[in-house]
Amino acid sequence: MQRVLGYDALSTGLVFLPFCLGSVVGMITATRTLVRAGQRAIIVVGGLTGALGIACGSDCLAAAGSVLVMI
Repeated sequence: MQRVLGYDALSTGLVFLPFCLGSVVGMITATRTLVRAGQRAIIVVGGLTGALGIACGSDCLAAAGSVLVMI
């Protein structure tokens, strides 16, 4: 991001902050629902959510060229 979009180190770190917080929320939620839903359901939902996030991120960056649009 620093080379391609011209962000400095602080801006790049702040851009990744929502994704890190989303990972923490996802881990806490998965831990709490593991007993009820089972391992397979947690793995499938987590994989699909991750794939959707990557697809959305790459599509938004390619179309708009701005990370703020993606967030």
